Amino acid sequence: MFYLQLFKASLSSPKKLAAFRMLPIGKVMKYLFTLVTLISIVSFLTFTSSITSFGEMDVTFPNYMEEMKWILYPFAIILQFVVATLLLFTQISIVAYIGLLIGRVWKRRIEFRQIWRTAAIAYTAPFLVAFILNFFPTSDTVGTFVSFLLHLVVVLWSVSFYPKNVA
Repeated sequence: MFYLQLFKASLSSPKKLAAFRMLPIGKVMKYLFTLVTLISIVSFLTFTSSITSFGEMDVTFPNYMEEMKWILYPFAIILQFVVATLLLFTQISIVAYIGLLIGRVWKRRIEFRQIWRTAAIAYTAPFLVAFILNFFPTSDTVGTFVSFLLHLVVVLWSVSFYPKNVA
């Protein structure tokens, strides 16, 4: 139930996103790994459908794939999970660092660990946009760029709700 509430709140209010900076890191990590699992499943399904469409071009390829399925699919899902985790954590860290710099310019009371948690939860909307863009004939670069910009905008909007520095 908590993750559904977190999901809805992350889409609805940047003010709530700013409040998520106080969440324990364990809850944030569980939420992120739930998103990574969803990303990996979608990526794996895309991978398996692309293999079957690629295999129709070559007569020997389907036979080779039938023999190698038992080893290819487990490694593919593990590799996709690791790569998705790496990319997600990298994007969150970059956006959090940019948010930290801009938050300091705006004279907000901000720490990296807090902005990182906000950026982690704020990734929900960009994830959904990137997921939807996968169904359109756009390049992966366009989807990644749009997702990154949306993520940055949402985090910066949330930073505007951080408390101001007293000094």
